[in-house]
Amino acid sequence: MIQNIFYGQNIPAEHCCQNPNYDTMLHQCSTLAETLVKTLSAEQREIFAKYSDAQAKLNQTINADFYEIGFRDGAHLMIDILK
Repeated sequence: MIQNIFYGQNIPAEHCCQNPNYDTMLHQCSTLAETLVKTLSAEQREIFAKYSDAQAKLNQTINADFYEIGFRDGAHLMIDILK
């Protein structure tokens, strides 16, 4: 259930991040990646694309785990409060 909420299957998320620096950091990452790709050979671009995909999948997995851990920590906190 918790992962369903994380992936937006139960509760649609309108904002992925509430940090005010998120848009700036995202833009910086995109700009740097575009600049790097322009300097790479075709073979290097392919490797970089695979690396980027793998990194995105890793980030998604880690974020899902952290999201679930946060729910569990919150539940433990509520249990401790009610004792």
